[in-house]
Amino acid sequence: MKSLTNSRQVITILNRYGHTIGYNLAEELETEMTYTSIQDNKVIPKGIIAANGHSTHVAFDNFDRFVDTTSGKDTMHDTVGIIYQFSSNGADNFDDGAATTSSALEVNDNENGEGPTRKRRRFSEISREIRPYYSKPKASMQLITVDSFTNTMNLCKAAAKIAIDKDLLWIMSLSRIDSVPMWLGYNCMISSDHSEKQKIEYLSPINSSPTSYAIVNETLNMAKEIAEKCQQPEIIVTYDLAIAKMAMQIQEQEKPLYNNIFVNLGAFHIEMAFFKAIGKYIDCSGLVEVLVQAEVLAGGSTNSFLDSKHFNRCKRLHPLTAAALQILHFEQYLSTTNVTPEAMDELLQTQIQNASNQAAYDVNETIELPDLLSRIMNGYKEFCNQTLIGAHGKTAQFYYQYSEFRRGAFGIRRTAANFSRSPVDLTLEQTINADASNQLADNLAADSISARQRWALSHSMRTKILTSIKQNIGLTQKDDTSHSLQQSKIKKDKKNLNSIIEAIKCTMNPFDDTIDKDILFNISTGKATSKEVADFLLNVKTAGYQQKLNFISECSSTPARFDKPVKRNKIYNFASQCMTKVLSTKDKNKKVLLKMERDVFGRLLAISLNKKINFEYCLTFPLAPLPPALFSCTGEMLKTTKSTLAKILKPKTEMVQPTHINVEIIDGFYYLHLIGSSIAQTFDKIAESILIKICSTNATEIHLIFDRYLSPSIKDSERESRKEFNIPYNISGPQQTRPKNFLQSLKNYRFKEALVQFLADYWENDRLTTIIQNKKIFLTVDHQCYSYEVQENSVKKLKKLIMNVITKRQIQGLFFMLLKAKPGSRILIKASDTDVLIILLGNIHKLMESEFWLASSATKKSNNQSVDCINCTDLALKLGIKLCQSLPAFHAFTGCDYTAAFYNKGKVKPFQLFLKNEKYQTVFASLTDAADIFIDEKMKIVQEFTASMYGIQNCTNVNDARYRIFMKNYSAKEDSEQFLKKIKGFDSNSIPPCWISLIQKILQTVFINSMWLNATDPICVKLQPENCGWFLDEYLKPVGFIGDHTPLEIEDIVERTETESDDAEDSEVEDHSYMSDDSERE
Repeated sequence: MKSLTNSRQVITILNRYGHTIGYNLAEELETEMTYTSIQDNKVIPKGIIAANGHSTHVAFDNFDRFVDTTSGKDTMHDTVGIIYQFSSNGADNFDDGAATTSSALEVNDNENGEGPTRKRRRFSEISREIRPYYSKPKASMQLITVDSFTNTMNLCKAAAKIAIDKDLLWIMSLSRIDSVPMWLGYNCMISSDHSEKQKIEYLSPINSSPTSYAIVNETLNMAKEIAEKCQQPEIIVTYDLAIAKMAMQIQEQEKPLYNNIFVNLGAFHIEMAFFKAIGKYIDCSGLVEVLVQAEVLAGGSTNSFLDSKHFNRCKRLHPLTAAALQILHFEQYLSTTNVTPEAMDELLQTQIQNASNQAAYDVNETIELPDLLSRIMNGYKEFCNQTLIGAHGKTAQFYYQYSEFRRGAFGIRRTAANFSRSPVDLTLEQTINADASNQLADNLAADSISARQRWALSHSMRTKILTSIKQNIGLTQKDDTSHSLQQSKIKKDKKNLNSIIEAIKCTMNPFDDTIDKDILFNISTGKATSKEVADFLLNVKTAGYQQKLNFISECSSTPARFDKPVKRNKIYNFASQCMTKVLSTKDKNKKVLLKMERDVFGRLLAISLNKKINFEYCLTFPLAPLPPALFSCTGEMLKTTKSTLAKILKPKTEMVQPTHINVEIIDGFYYLHLIGSSIAQTFDKIAESILIKICSTNATEIHLIFDRYLSPSIKDSERESRKEFNIPYNISGPQQTRPKNFLQSLKNYRFKEALVQFLADYWENDRLTTIIQNKKIFLTVDHQCYSYEVQENSVKKLKKLIMNVITKRQIQGLFFMLLKAKPGSRILIKASDTDVLIILLGNIHKLMESEFWLASSATKKSNNQSVDCINCTDLALKLGIKLCQSLPAFHAFTGCDYTAAFYNKGKVKPFQLFLKNEKYQTVFASLTDAADIFIDEKMKIVQEFTASMYGIQNCTNVNDARYRIFMKNYSAKEDSEQFLKKIKGFDSNSIPPCWISLIQKILQTVFINSMWLNATDPICVKLQPENCGWFLDEYLKPVGFIGDHTPLEIEDIVERTETESDDAEDSEVEDHSYMSDDSERE
């Protein structure tokens, strides 16, 4: 009781009731037992026969104790061991009572045999002398050749075939019969095991950690001594992987001292490492999410499951998950045959009955099957092979490959039950490391090293006593196999198995024929992997097998290779493809820009020391690879806040709630972003909630319009800067769970396409009639438009082609819908994009027969409870038609999604200048053709507007404006001025782009303005982007300028005198050589 509870109060209470001795006497007994234990230093404990004819072996492991000391020092780590022995004469019953008794109990600590002179409760600190091991050994092991290894594996093929047949028969039975247990119980039920039982005893502990060579060497000495006393030529010693390596190194170093010892790698620890590798294989593949959804794994335990931190959890869940996948795979095979489910059930029931009526099969005995069942199994085996080579698709191959992983181990058989063998090192964990484990002892002995030693030294004897007590009262459960055959266990396993199967069916069945066979999908989210990840995962077994052969071959030819580390493999799995956010700062770009300016202006300064340069001519070049006024040094377009323009226009009309709306037109993805934080978990609920929300208004006609993603497109650069991506996504059914980060997934336009197509299909469901009622719903999918309305208590879905032209965004579809609206309609548009407001105002003169309202993020109230709307019709009348028609070009010129913004200029000041000057409005409204750049009057006005944004008035040449700004900031009026006056904060971002850069900016504006002013036309794109400031390089990218970004030669910028012209020819060669050397150094 003291060992189990470590509670003085509990012992005292039991003593007062007369059930046990007092606590002080228990302390004395424990102390005497400890002294007896250290005096009886016998290697072989009682219960183990030290005689020839019995196979006796040992195992060692680390046992951590008392790790919670207040100082963190003097923590206790034991090296504990077990010894197990076979019975050569076939006896399978040992004297369990003897196992709990040791001759040590008969020995006292008095040398004269008279016993101790006084009672002892306190244990005096005693240190065990371990012989130091000073060498630093390195293992040099020559393994068998690859041919020998291959031949050995070939000899196992017959047994492997029998095992595979039994596994397939188990899966077939498990899929159809509820009473069939899991794999362990099934094999226990049909197989017989004639191997011998082993007797287990505990070795004396070593009060030090086995992480040192001295302790490992001591364990080898103990094993060698046990082999000699048991009169056997060899002995097996089992360690965990880290200790085994040290033991092999010592064994090689001390040849031939330990040649009779076989160092066995603990199968339990190998299995834990295997589970961790499996965790890497399935990480983020959707299987863990399925287990959580099936409620067989807690959400907070997913990491420990993947990292193999909990053996029992892994041992239970991996077989369950593999069985669920194999059952789905077998059901898919059955669907390709003409065998009915009833006939299959009858065949399997008959087979189970026959197996229960006859003697159990030997482990390697072939099972005889009826002819029909045999044909079904052979057909299924071929179906499995086809799946493994990818004939049924990459998704099926990956998830079936997971279910194919097998496990095995050398083991100890402690019971008479079939299939009850356990790994040796697992047996050690379940016996000496589990019995008498007491968490409370750590705190009790935290500050006393003597008490901690007493606990450690009496550990072996206490565990024997507790094991015997538990056996006598029936609390020890060594027979795991019989446990798996209990009806309650079978029902629980079957319930969990069915939950996993249903969860997989609700997300994505990887063996479904409708899945794209060329893509590997995450079955929980439907997200596809890249080709690199798919190739790695689908070939992981082949690559691993080849690496194993390479390792064996290298160790066979070079024994020293065994001790060298194995090269780490880069893992490409589902988890490696998770998006990582890359933060870029303006400071970083600024540093690059300053260095570039330093180089350019430093070069100009050096030249100006000897020559007079034409600096005004220099400024006609961008002096950078991209114009700094429009682009960052990383090549991305500079951006400004678009909604600022909407906020400027909003106060010019009254903001009210519109009434009697007939038609609502909704930007689909704006709407999804709006409700994304509270969206449902499954796609059927998402589709229903969206429909409920859009039908909750008074409008009788509702249009939900989604983007069309086409490439190449002028939107490509913006998508690239937003880190949008293109990963295939599949929605296999209504019950499939949405991605956890729904808003992040909206950056994947393949996910958007799949979601919109799902909405189009799901809204045809007749269950939705009560939601739609008398409304008419329009949904755009690609270039199709679907309409939904209730007719005769069912939902009627109609499809028609809305546009036979390639449009660039949903905006064009939106305005094409406006043109179709009935005259006199009151139309509410819900969209977040400022572009919608600007395009609507630019085309308002074509739509005066209806009244338009706009609700967007710019019109939200601060409490976000309601949204006022902009009366666009009234706003257009107050602004005037000329200003409205010029707004699209102004918006594109000052920066939108497709074009760069001017550095630090924004929208407010440019709009104030634009509003005051009607000639700006007239020219910008007319920029609809690429040939406009050749009309000098127009270009001068555009340049004048650009210069005015930078504070230079009445300047019709941007190159001149650049020079004037530079001289204004750097020139001095008198010699007495301070040197750094007026130049703080100046850089090349602060001056307008040069003319060759502005030309491309104007061409881009022309293209956007033309497209937006024709938004109501079926063919809205009149120009080619490649002719209007974009070039195609994987996707459409904006052109910064055409030409050189700096003068080609120095003579181009030098203003020569007559004398310099005469001398130039003589010094040309020397100067050229000098400049060439400088260039190389740069």
